[in-house]
Amino acid sequence: MQQQQQLLQQQGPAAGQQLTLDDSLIYQRWNDPQYPYDPLDRTTALQYFEFSPFYDPDSNNFAARQRGLDPANEQVLLQMPPNNTEFQLAQCKEPHLYVVRKQRRTPPANKAEVMQYYYILGPQRYTYQAPSLHAVVNARLRRAMHHVREGFNRFKVDIAPLPKVLREHLREQEALQQRQLERLAAMDTDEDEAAAAAADGAANGVANGAAAADKGGVEAAAAAGGAAAAAAAAKAVAVPDVLSDAEQEAWVKTDNIIMGVLRRYPQARLPKTKAQLEEEQQAQRQREEAAQAAAKAAADAAAAGKAAKEAAAAAAAAAAAVPVQPAADIGAALAAAAAAERAAEAAAGRGGKGKRQRSLGRAADAA
Repeated sequence: MQQQQQLLQQQGPAAGQQLTLDDSLIYQRWNDPQYPYDPLDRTTALQYFEFSPFYDPDSNNFAARQRGLDPANEQVLLQMPPNNTEFQLAQCKEPHLYVVRKQRRTPPANKAEVMQYYYILGPQRYTYQAPSLHAVVNARLRRAMHHVREGFNRFKVDIAPLPKVLREHLREQEALQQRQLERLAAMDTDEDEAAAAAADGAANGVANGAAAADKGGVEAAAAAGGAAAAAAAAKAVAVPDVLSDAEQEAWVKTDNIIMGVLRRYPQARLPKTKAQLEEEQQAQRQREEAAQAAAKAAADAAAAGKAAKEAAAAAAAAAAAVPVQPAADIGAALAAAAAAERAAEAAAGRGGKGKRQRSLGRAADAA
């Protein structure tokens, strides 16, 4: 008993908590290498336990031993006075596990109330006190808190470079947005240049057709040039002027303010979907086909003007080659002029009643 009190004094209170004798022995380990019986068995394990600091000299086991009785016999303990502590071998797995139960018997049923468990382990015969539920829960909680704290510390170390990675990602996103804006601006510039080229080609076709009509008297080239110009103009985006001057000025100021804010605070743009990319490619192909059609129309107008000039020259030559004849042969000359006019119209791809009359008039004058 004095040895147990010394262990309690050495252990001392922890964390503002007053330790009892049983609590202090939780953290103790005892063995007696000088014990002569090795290995232990069910008849010597309880006797070995009586030398440990866990043993109570006021127990019925000690009293039975003083009377020369064997306390390992349960019938001997049943004959001892009640309300005293007893030590009984509860379970054993020879030769390396023995469980000792501390209990107290209460009358009148003489029922045993379990107070504590102890166990003897291994070939070294180390003896331990089984921890209480409070000690087990406390130890598990401390272990869990330790692992949680370690996890948070590791998480803090892992996320330390995260702000730098986020800043680099934001810079990459801004650079990508800038490249997309530049690409869109380049596409808009290309579209404007293509539209301007188509308009210039149409204008040149109109001019060439007009010149050919003035020189050769054929309006087919001008009509072809006008059709090309109309097709090119149809491709351009026409914005109807539905606002007054004051409203247009206010709208321009508002648009400038909005664009200034957007330039200062660029907004994130989502990546284009596959359908949007296909629509843009299809629109680009349509624009290229429109430009090619306009260029082809201009070339066709130039060819028509050239054919009209050649037809006009042929008609003039035919009229000059006809000799002066009397009035009786004027009908034949008119017929020849009409044939020349039809040939010119066939070459230009177009004819009209007014043009035939003017050609007949010129042929009659020539005759």
